Amino acid sequence: MRCEGLSVVQNRMPMIRVWLPEDEAIARFREWVPWRELEPPAGGLDSGAAYDRASTGKGWRGVPFHVLGRSDWTDIRPISCSLRRTPTDRWLQLAARDKLLFTDFYGPGGFSELILIEGGRVKREFRKSVLHPKSDVDTGRLPFEEKSPLATWEDVGDFVYYYFRRDADLPDLGTLLLYEDTGETQRITHWLVNGKRPRRPDRR
Repeated sequence: MRCEGLSVVQNRMPMIRVWLPEDEAIARFREWVPWRELEPPAGGLDSGAAYDRASTGKGWRGVPFHVLGRSDWTDIRPISCSLRRTPTDRWLQLAARDKLLFTDFYGPGGFSELILIEGGRVKREFRKSVLHPKSDVDTGRLPFEEKSPLATWEDVGDFVYYYFRRDADLPDLGTLLLYEDTGETQRITHWLVNGKRPRRPDRR
């Protein structure tokens, strides 16, 4: 899994929204990610407390995610990394037959990504990169695009802002998931692409 560093200050935070109750979303996500858990899920934490618990003061304790359950959906927010360029078939596995929306926007790098899955099918996939245009993807359409199509990397940033701003006043009490960052990007990416969990070295 590509886990690229991000700055919450400089960038809009990436987001996974899945239309499942929080407990079901957490269970499915824990099966989906390739990292070992550093500790059991910790509930009852707002974003500030989750950040504090995941921080060492100089960096991050592994790979943290803050999970927020809502009435109709659950948001999974990567705290220290981005899941950009995760293969589409891996998002399909996470979504199963449920609705899933993933968005990411990295202003300084001129990169944005959006994927919407529903009923086991990709309804919309858009990826735009100033630095790596050969990786661009633009398939499907959303209803609002009849008037305002997604065409540039900035458009996803605008979509994220307007789509998620209605959540600004919702409580942010949720669950912290914390995983070990082994640095095995190549092996993890191989697992994501090929669907096989990487072999882990024996710990003796």
